[in-house]
Amino acid sequence: MSWLTPDVVQSICDYMNEHQADSVLEIVRRNGIPDAEEATLVELTLEDGVYDVGGTRVRVPWSMPLTHRAQIREELVQLAML
Repeated sequence: MSWLTPDVVQSICDYMNEHQADSVLEIVRRNGIPDAEEATLVELTLEDGVYDVGGTRVRVPWSMPLTHRAQIREELVQLAML
């Protein structure tokens, strides 16, 4: 069983959307949708984060497949800062 359970995914998505909405928006703007006005993190996989941008799903890959939970924060920070 993967450590990336539905409960873990939901918890991280909820946190990012409630407390880091500017970072979520910046990630999609820096990864192919520069004119996005709002975005929501809706899913995490071992390979990418999935965002809803105006009803369209956008996948933004991690720099490498995730192997542990702490890596998610590192990847999200890196994506928002690039």
